[in-house]
Amino acid sequence: MVWKGRIDRVTLDRAIGQGLFINPLVIGIVPVVAVLADYGLTFLLSGGREFILAYEASPLLRYAVENDLLPVYMGGLILFYYVAAFLVLTLLSGSDHYPIGVALISLVGLTHLLGGLSWYFRNPLYSDTVIGLSLMSILIALFLFAYSLSSKFRKGGKTQGS
Repeated sequence: MVWKGRIDRVTLDRAIGQGLFINPLVIGIVPVVAVLADYGLTFLLSGGREFILAYEASPLLRYAVENDLLPVYMGGLILFYYVAAFLVLTLLSGSDHYPIGVALISLVGLTHLLGGLSWYFRNPLYSDTVIGLSLMSILIALFLFAYSLSSKFRKGGKTQGS
């Protein structure tokens, strides 16, 4: 992009979008916001503590609610998600795998958001679909890791992008 004294709307939107996409500090916020939305919706729509203890899919959240450790649990979870997303994207930056990392982090965020909405729908098929998305995220991460390792060994220790 060459500076011509003015910026049209399309150029500005493209620059902002690319800036957000390539910045691990910003992308790391996606799962944090999604977790806050997930658990906010959970506590808003569940109907109370007893429903969370009986029907929540996350054993860690059930444990935190049961033992009054929710602030500690939420703080640790938010910190974990942000640091993990930031570190993964920082390690992938400059490689061909970076967009896949962004997509995976976005999928984890989407899964959390849909998980919070499951209290609104209260449908077993919907809840099973959300669990399936969680498992799919894990499988994608494992396959990407295995592919990265195999690429590294095939190229004599050099990864794509290095």
